[in-house]
Amino acid sequence: MTDLQLPTYMLAWKASKDVIRMEEVPADDPRRTVRGFEPDKKFDRPAPKFAFDDPFEEEEDCLPKVTHYWRARGQERTQCESRYRELLGAEEAAASWKRMEEAAKALKKAQEQEAMQALEKEEEVEKTKEKELEKEKGKEKEAGLSGSVKGKGKEKEKEKEAGPSGSAKGKAAKEVPKTPKKSTPKKSKHDVHSESEEEEEEEDDTDKPQSCIYCMKKKIPCVPQSGKKVCVACMWRKMKCEFFDKTVWAVKEGSEKVAEAVRELTKLEWR
Repeated sequence: MTDLQLPTYMLAWKASKDVIRMEEVPADDPRRTVRGFEPDKKFDRPAPKFAFDDPFEEEEDCLPKVTHYWRARGQERTQCESRYRELLGAEEAAASWKRMEEAAKALKKAQEQEAMQALEKEEEVEKTKEKELEKEKGKEKEAGLSGSVKGKGKEKEKEKEAGPSGSAKGKAAKEVPKTPKKSTPKKSKHDVHSESEEEEEEEDDTDKPQSCIYCMKKKIPCVPQSGKKVCVACMWRKMKCEFFDKTVWAVKEGSEKVAEAVRELTKLEWR
């Protein structure tokens, strides 16, 4: 903005299109002379009037009026051009700022679209991976079902080949044998003697000290020491003896007895 003092009506102009623009009239233009004088229609000032028929008015008297008119017109033109440049610069700055904002918005929108496309691609990849995993799981299930069906078919074929005796053996091996009900015939002296011996053996087993867990695992005899709570093997290990509970021992003995009964039954069937 220049240092020119602009009138209020020029300051009221808010856009460059509102500014009155006058053309530049050169100094040698006939309109600037007394004889060829023509006022500018855009310059709103009173134009000088000449009476060429008046014998008392000469051309030299009219020249200062023409010069004053064109000087005032030139000054106003300069002020109008200054105001025009000022408003035009502001409009160009606003337009450039608007273009920058639009470009920034367009860039942001493009980046958001790219991010959305990337997210959609990632989601598609994840979905394809999930579908592949589901297909693999389905194939594994089908393979497992076919394998189980084949195994069952092979077992049925083996049962058919083995016949009724084989199926009976398999049932006897799978089922836990029940204690058969026997008639109680009169016991002979030999039977009474054997039963008494078995009872004595059971009492001896109960009287025997329990074996510790370490000796049971190593399958070595658990030798206790008199006056000490540690067996010989655990003393060498410098550890305390650990024993099973009574319930564990009872379950263990029961399972051993059941296993022995199953073995005896299978031996009898084979005979």
